[in-house]
Amino acid sequence: MNTYPQFAGFKKSGTSEQAAKEVTPSINESQKKIIWLLHNIGPMTADEIAVHLHKTVLYTRPRLSELVAKKLIFDTGRTRKNASNKSATVWEA
Repeated sequence: MNTYPQFAGFKKSGTSEQAAKEVTPSINESQKKIIWLLHNIGPMTADEIAVHLHKTVLYTRPRLSELVAKKLIFDTGRTRKNASNKSATVWEA
């Protein structure tokens, strides 16, 4: 069975399910890149990671949730302001 966090999740059939199926092939590669960034550059917010990946934060945040579910990244307990001037979690691997 194709289940989260190994595969992209969706909450209902239709466009959400189709989008999840389309993004799934790139997930493992993106997760590896995020882990590499956090190990080699240091702790970052979702917005900062998105910049390094040349992706939107809307693509990056689900990857972070997947990595948290796999226990591969962790909340540092710190926050930094993001592009929206809101407090954002700082992640580490």
